[in-house]
Amino acid sequence: MPQDWSDYERVHANRRNLRIHLLAVPLFDISFAAALIFLASANFLAAIISFLAAFVSMILQGIGHSKEAIEPRPFEGPLDFLQRWFAEQYFTFPMFVLAGRWLRQYKAAVS
Repeated sequence: MPQDWSDYERVHANRRNLRIHLLAVPLFDISFAAALIFLASANFLAAIISFLAAFVSMILQGIGHSKEAIEPRPFEGPLDFLQRWFAEQYFTFPMFVLAGRWLRQYKAAVS
């Protein structure tokens, strides 16, 4: 499990943030993967648009986290950011949803 798994519910306790993540994480997953595919096929305009969509997802998730009472652990540098970011997008959050923890957390949230 990623390092933040045990702490995940504590920093994802606000309903607005949970809703934002439910939309923004798949947006990132799809748009980033599409950008790589477009790059590989030399469709640079589509790749740029896809990377922009991924960036918008990052901004939305940042806005969601600003609604939380408890902030996530700060990044320790660029490598830590990349590792934690991609782990959350492609593993931690999907598992959080599929395990039913997202719904449980949403129901338990006060705001």
